[in-house]
Amino acid sequence: MGLTFEGYGPVGELRTLDLGGRKVDTHAEFPGGGEGTGLDGLRKYIKERRQDDFVDNLCRKFTAYALSRTLIPTDDDLIAEMKVKLAANDYRFSTLIETLVTSRQFLNKRGGV
Repeated sequence: MGLTFEGYGPVGELRTLDLGGRKVDTHAEFPGGGEGTGLDGLRKYIKERRQDDFVDNLCRKFTAYALSRTLIPTDDDLIAEMKVKLAANDYRFSTLIETLVTSRQFLNKRGGV
């Protein structure tokens, strides 16, 4: 999948040649079949074949980061709520944030570092 990002340089600039002056190839074959070119190809692959996995992972990683801890079994209901609300709101990132900051877990987070 990393090949789809070859069209971007070390600091994120769009490029057609790599640092060695060779033409950049952004075509990639994805796990489980399928292929695509560039970021649009990756987006299409994720949306068509891996959207549930992507959304689940995003919710889990975002929650763990925001709570400054690893997830525990009691967080499963929050993750499920996030996924339902995201789907109902066209996967808007603001929905993810709002669901998290209004959650019991976030509001009762212990002070720390």
